[in-house]
Amino acid sequence: MRVTRSHDTRNVSIGQRLRAARLRLGISQQEAANRIGVSYQQINKYERGSNVLSGVALLDLADLLKVKVGWLLGEEGLADTGPPVTTSRIENRMLNAMSKVKDPSRLLLAVRFVETMSDSAAAEENPGEQADSNSRQVNEGRTGPGRRHLT
Repeated sequence: MRVTRSHDTRNVSIGQRLRAARLRLGISQQEAANRIGVSYQQINKYERGSNVLSGVALLDLADLLKVKVGWLLGEEGLADTGPPVTTSRIENRMLNAMSKVKDPSRLLLAVRFVETMSDSAAAEENPGEQADSNSRQVNEGRTGPGRRHLT
């Protein structure tokens, strides 16, 4: 019986980490491919886990993406040396969009905006006032020209 390594869960995990690191740096698949000397289709296959990375490609990508090879491989204790592995398309879209913001002040504004939407961030800042603040924001957002105040 022949054992196939394509779509092995380890390859998929490595691919997810590659994609997360690449998006964090705002590097396209084409740019990554050009920089390590492979086609963009090959980068896509690595990220999907359908092709196995060679040792040289693994080293080149780790260097390009500024992560440790051990992190790409999912070794224990190295989870904090690279970007978090994203688990959804929405998180990938957010990473991709944020990587395109070049103005540091606008990037900070975007981060602060997203942080205000986080329930845990609001609770940390004002533990007793979170519910009142959320109600006030919702009500204030619904008022304006031609709109009735909903309470």
